[in-house]
Amino acid sequence: MNRKIFMILSIVFLSVTIISAMLIESLITIDEMNGGEPHGINTSYNTTYNVSIPRDTPKINTYELTNPDVSQQYCSILINNTYNRWIDNKTRIKNTNDSIIYLKDNETIDINKMSGRLDYSNISAFFKWNDYQNKYLLNPQNIELNISNVDKINSLINSSVAYNISIEYMRTHGGLPQNMFLYQNRTINVKCYSLNISYPSNYLFRFQRTIDSHPILGGEGVVLTISPLGDILSYYLLWRNVINSSKSITVISALDSANYLNKHITKNITVEKIEIGYYSNQDDETQYQLSPVWIFYTNKEYDLCTCVDAVNSNIIYG
Repeated sequence: MNRKIFMILSIVFLSVTIISAMLIESLITIDEMNGGEPHGINTSYNTTYNVSIPRDTPKINTYELTNPDVSQQYCSILINNTYNRWIDNKTRIKNTNDSIIYLKDNETIDINKMSGRLDYSNISAFFKWNDYQNKYLLNPQNIELNISNVDKINSLINSSVAYNISIEYMRTHGGLPQNMFLYQNRTINVKCYSLNISYPSNYLFRFQRTIDSHPILGGEGVVLTISPLGDILSYYLLWRNVINSSKSITVISALDSANYLNKHITKNITVEKIEIGYYSNQDDETQYQLSPVWIFYTNKEYDLCTCVDAVNSNIIYG
């Protein structure tokens, strides 16, 4: 059963994976010696900047992070605060090297031991949506070309409704953090060839937060996947405890970071926006201080990026 659940979860998360491909026309880099504008060099990959590159070396605050002591007591408190009275005598607990996993019926809550990240999965909601698709949309033998099946597609919720569901779900499952913002909004559409209509496969919303008006990207945040029937498929929750260290540092310029980025990219990219921010490690890593980074957004929606360490000049994300 555990293997079956793992396979289903893999399908859910693979189904919400977004693959982005970019066509790049020109190649630029930065002249480190004179601080000049980008100019072409000979390399295997191309970088295009559709935005001016900041030349200043700003001073920003530093922030420390506290890592929880993830015990069963900690997990019980976190789960009860997020899913009130979810733990009962039907709940089974599995302790692994990486996580403490709580299983009940077709629901799973995984608490990571390194970061305290909560990851909830609802297998029943996945089966419900999968059965709906097989009955009305995907199996040609079961599809009658009539208005009732078209209505089955038209009755699915849209992205705006799914977004409202995500906000309400967060409000009632752990609360909404201050300075939260929507970072990613993804809809994957599937073609129903028998009816010649496309319909949403699922919706993904990723929320991050800001500190001192600077975004915190990386492992922390909230990620929800919602079925077009309005059910929560999965809920990823990690808000680390951030403490102001009352110190500030001067970071390297975006110009220097851009030059480093151009020399070390492993794919073609187009940069649409650049800003200073912070990076939070992934959910399976401990971290004691937020990392200042220059964020190079690589699409016009500003929800795909590469982060360059603004202190030590190395790519830490993307």
